This record gives sequence, structure tokens and C-alpha cells, in this order.
Amino acid sequence: MNDETVCIDGKLHVVLRNRRVLAYDSKQGTWDEVLYRGLSHYMGSDSHCEIDNVLYSAANGAIRWYDTEGSRWRELMGLVGLPDLPYGPDLPYGSRVRLADYGGKMAVFWETNFPHDPFAMTVWCAEIALERCQHAQIWGTVEWFDCVLRSYHHRIVKVVAATL
Repeated sequence: MNDETVCIDGKLHVVLRNRRVLAYDSKQGTWDEVLYRGLSHYMGSDSHCEIDNVLYSAANGAIRWYDTEGSRWRELMGLVGLPDLPYGPDLPYGSRVRLADYGGKMAVFWETNFPHDPFAMTVWCAEIALERCQHAQIWGTVEWFDCVLRSYHHRIVKVVAATL
């Protein structure tokens, strides 16, 4: 399975190597090409998630959401107090940030290096409340963030929120 997949509106969307996007409707048993312009652009690695039928992505130090009506990515507004997310030319695209649906809120995990030890890592987590506003805007409110792990020789691979 391609690692660039996401479920939106009950359909599994898959980004192909040529950046085309196909949607699988399990109820109908059909595949259709999705014509949303630019949908695949920020779907790098596992730095994306779907929350309440909205696709979010973290790339280039920002969190964005995909506006299906306008067929474009828009920046998540607000986020006051959220530290800068890691990005830069030496990092693989979206490799150090992971997003997950956390009961309708967004959980953001990211890694930072210790200043003098490239093998020592700190994993941070933030919980962000989301509010859809008029004029094609979504605002995020940082409810909390903190260091959740300090370790050596690790990488965040996937983030999955479990609800009981």
C-alpha cells in the first residue's frame, strides 16, 4: 500500500507515483480519479491526517489544510504559542512532524535534536483545537504542548490515536 493515503468522506484516497490521486469507494467497489488540483502536493510521508473530513498536512514549517471547494491548500490560522516546527533543506520532506486525529482535535508530534548531540532527540507533542470559520478559514488553538520523550537513536514513524 502506498504510504500517501488518507480517508476523506468515507473514500480511500491514494496518491500515485505520478502524483495523480485515485479514490476508492468501498460501498460501490469503484475507483475514480480525483480532480482536486494540488491535493497531493503536501501529502509527504506521514505528515498528514484527516480530521472531520478535512485533510491537514505539516510541511515546510507550517500546518495546512486542503480546501476542496477552492482546490487549494490553505494555512491553518492561529497556533499562537506553538514553537517553530522543524524544516529545512537538510531534512526529508515532512519527515520530523506527524499529525493525528485526537478526538476531533489535532495531535502534533515533532522531533528536535539536542544542540550538541545529533543522536539525542526530544519528541514534543501539542494538542490543537480546530474551529472552522467563514471565508474558507480554519483556526487552530494550541491547548498545550510539552516534551514527551528524550531518547537516543529513534525516529517517529507513525502516530495513531487510540480511543477507548
